[in-house]
Amino acid sequence: MVTSELNWKKQVIEQSSKANKLLGFVRRASREMQNQRTRRSLCITIVRAHLGYATQIWTPQTIELVKRVERVQRPATKYILNLPFQCEMTYEDRLEAANLLPVSFWHEYLDLTFFFKMTNGMVCVSKEIIPEQKLVSTRITTSNPVTIMFRTRKCCTITF
Repeated sequence: MVTSELNWKKQVIEQSSKANKLLGFVRRASREMQNQRTRRSLCITIVRAHLGYATQIWTPQTIELVKRVERVQRPATKYILNLPFQCEMTYEDRLEAANLLPVSFWHEYLDLTFFFKMTNGMVCVSKEIIPEQKLVSTRITTSNPVTIMFRTRKCCTITF
């Protein structure tokens, strides 16, 4: 869903609310489950899947939207670790204990994975937007480093 301002706020809100509802469902359906690995698997496959579906397009860009998406994972970490509502552990400690990434880092990981697949032909994408890989020799100091430039066929240049 795109608004007339061409932002994805409505999409982010909808996906966050769906993921939050699914987290409630998972919590209710698995109250007796004590194994952390199983709880983590449930959260990743059911809840986090909604936060990661097509994120290369609608990844939240503003701090407000990033926090909204991150608010879904905060109670999920408590559920995974089987902690009470009020606990002493910080969110970062819970992420480390549950072996999870913050959602914003996870979205960046998905973006990089998609870029890798796109440039190596593992994803079917229009040939017009796939970057061309060019080796360019540049002289910065006495040594001669090689930089890799990615240039799209249409408009812009991406340099790494």
